[in-house]
Amino acid sequence: MQHAIQSLTDNELERFTASGSRDAFGELYERHCGRVYDFLLPMVRDEDRAADLTQETFMRAMKALSKERAGRAAFCTWLLTIARNRAVNEIDLEKRSVPLVEEESDEGAPGFPCCGHERARESRGGS
Repeated sequence: MQHAIQSLTDNELERFTASGSRDAFGELYERHCGRVYDFLLPMVRDEDRAADLTQETFMRAMKALSKERAGRAAFCTWLLTIARNRAVNEIDLEKRSVPLVEEESDEGAPGFPCCGHERARESRGGS
């Protein structure tokens, strides 16, 4: 059975995966996981993140294969598009996130920078 799966095209494997074949999806994964990982690594510059995003890419692909893919790009092209979108989203989230750092409030109790606008408004005489 394994030899027969290895001889199938990506399009055939997609159809079998959409019908619920884990073996077909496993073959798609084996064929393309290295390429996806190698594509992601320079974008995220971290081996663990690239590996996690590779897994997420294949999970999203597996879910989407049950639906008809619009445009019918080659499987690998479609997969790399998913990977790219995941990496861009991850990078955007990282840029927008601000670590919470405790700072000492006026009363000596821990405060957070996000609450500093209240003190600033009070010191200006605002309500």
